[in-house]
Amino acid sequence: MEKLINILLVDDSAIDRQYIKLAIHKAHVQCTIDDAESAEKAMDKLQNNTYDLIFLDYILPHTSGIEFLKAIGDTLDIPVIMVTSIGDDMVSSEAIKLGAYDYINKTLLIKEPLDRIITNTLEKHMLIHEKKKALEALKESEEKYRTIIHQIPDIIYKIDKAG
Repeated sequence: MEKLINILLVDDSAIDRQYIKLAIHKAHVQCTIDDAESAEKAMDKLQNNTYDLIFLDYILPHTSGIEFLKAIGDTLDIPVIMVTSIGDDMVSSEAIKLGAYDYINKTLLIKEPLDRIITNTLEKHMLIHEKKKALEALKESEEKYRTIIHQIPDIIYKIDKAG
């Protein structure tokens, strides 16, 4: 049984929110979708709920999806897929640099393999987490053994058969 994915959909257009929800459901993604029509409402929802994924519109009232990505920065550890009906390679490049995992044109949502995009985004996020944990464990291990070696009063020699 698949885990139910909790998605926050941030888009100022009610029609676009319905369209994105339809595209997600047509992709047979097992999820619940909560929505917000502004960055402010999204921030409120993020403080009070737990989400696995954010679908973020590029153009929002009083701000942009790019500014929203800058605002959440590293404070929220939730993968973001940016969606827009306008935009270009510069916008998508900036969104990716700021932490968005993907960038999708709204007009292509129904045609995109959305289930695969969501799965890949969540798997990439999980792998990044596992890598961070492994690097932290390695660092701890290296510090532990470095401390042990520095505290040994004797010299340790390693001799092979050649002498």
